Order: sequence, then C-alpha cells, then structure tokens
Amino acid sequence: MNNKICFKGKKTLDVITHAREQGCDLLLVKDEGVYLMAAARANGKLLLAYAEGLDPTMRDSGDVFDDACRLCGGDDFMERIPSGDSTFDHLLENQGHLEFLITQTEFCMTSVG
Repeated sequence: MNNKICFKGKKTLDVITHAREQGCDLLLVKDEGVYLMAAARANGKLLLAYAEGLDPTMRDSGDVFDDACRLCGGDDFMERIPSGDSTFDHLLENQGHLEFLITQTEFCMTSVG
C-alpha cells in the first residue's frame, strides 16, 4: 500500500487554525470516511474536514468506506498530529492543500501550494 489522500479548501484551513488557537492536536481519523479534526470542540461542535472523495455525506457511504479501506487499510485508526507542526505553517501561509502519503507502516504529511 502506497496511497495519497488530499485535504483542500477552507474547512481544512479552519480546522488547523482552530486547533492552533485551542492549543490542541489535530487528529487524522479513518472510520466510515477519512477526515482531519481538531481535538477540541468549536462552540460545542466537532470541527472536521474530509479528505477529497472520502466524505460519506457527499457520496454513497458504502463506496466511501470501500475507497477509504483501499487507500488507508481496512482498520479504523486515529493519529495525533501536533498543531504546531511546521507543515501547517507553510500550508496556512500559502493557502495550499495538505497531502498524506500512506503506507502500511507510516504516513508522511506534506503541504502543497
């Protein structure tokens, strides 16, 4: 397995900004979809951004689940990422997008743009 997932748009930038403001980690989560979320709530709500094509509210949830398993493996997971990571500095400064390269043993996060 050597697959790439991508987070684009304002929601992604909002999640990162919120996590930094709250001093909390970001969480990369794979369950019925794949999303990035702040570990702290925003006004009582979870703030999250789905990876492109992996949002079960936008497509058939069974298809999204199958794609998430193909790209990220069959098991659900949650990885903590410090919101102070320098990758996020570049992302917020350039208003780009975030890519994760996922292998069987690790993931690599890159800011593009």
